[in-house]
Amino acid sequence: MASKIKVKLILELRAAQVSQREICRTRKMSQHSVGEVYKIANQLEITYDDIKDKS
Repeated sequence: MASKIKVKLILELRAAQVSQREICRTRKMSQHSVGEVYKIANQLEITYDDIKDKS
């Protein structure tokens, strides 16, 4: 079973200037998953501030 990607957490850590590699290492997420979130967020110009109040 595939696990859910914690997009909100990734964007929150990104906003806090935590590197992709550090997010992967400390949160035990794949580099691919974190990289995809970064890529899509960049394409859609989405930041943590845009989604922090969403569930």
